[in-house]
Amino acid sequence: MKTKYLDFIKLNENKHNIISISEIEKVFKEVFDDTKVSSVKTLYDYDEDRKETKLIISINNLFYNETNIIFTKFVFVVDDKKEKLRKNQFSYLYDINCDFRTVSFDDTDEMIIKMNEILEGEKFGQNLKDLSDISVTMTSNTNEWLSDNGVDNISIYSIKYQPLVDNISCDSLFFRFEINIDDSEFIELNIRKNEDNEFKLSFNKGDWFHHVTIPDIKGTIQTIGDTIKNYIK
Repeated sequence: MKTKYLDFIKLNENKHNIISISEIEKVFKEVFDDTKVSSVKTLYDYDEDRKETKLIISINNLFYNETNIIFTKFVFVVDDKKEKLRKNQFSYLYDINCDFRTVSFDDTDEMIIKMNEILEGEKFGQNLKDLSDISVTMTSNTNEWLSDNGVDNISIYSIKYQPLVDNISCDSLFFRFEINIDDSEFIELNIRKNEDNEFKLSFNKGDWFHHVTIPDIKGTIQTIGDTIKNYIK
């Protein structure tokens, strides 16, 4: 007995376990609940070069057991109607800049397992992990640096990461912070990695701008301290 064409298509779809967008949403609610992240942003983007529609899910301030990651994103290729995946795989931002890793899975159960493996194993690049670690203690470490370097009349009230709102291409990715001095003066700090694998720290307040390029992201605290000591004081 011959299999009807429509039945064949249905069997083929079941074999490849096509996953719907609603199932993806359930996975993210399970893996990235409110106790683990500060914000999750979902949007769609059309890739003109590849002629693909992409579902992009951005994660800010991820705290998962021993893992803390300031920002990452997960990218899925979906059908034009935005109803289901075209490929049972996702790419995630592994490191700054444009360094993605691709992960394949058979179903949502395996997808959850592999996402948890990424988080529990801290499978992210060193630059992203270093910046994430720095951001957690940025306020206290900057105050300590100022004290150690003879600046005792200025106190950093807070240095807060300001999550990105818009979808920014990975080659233009930057991290924005607000420096609150004595709870009365505010400076914006943007950190970006350039094409030479150096880090550009841009400070601004009103009409005042100051830019510093450092070879290693671990020099961030000293750069912030130097700027406050020499330009703000």
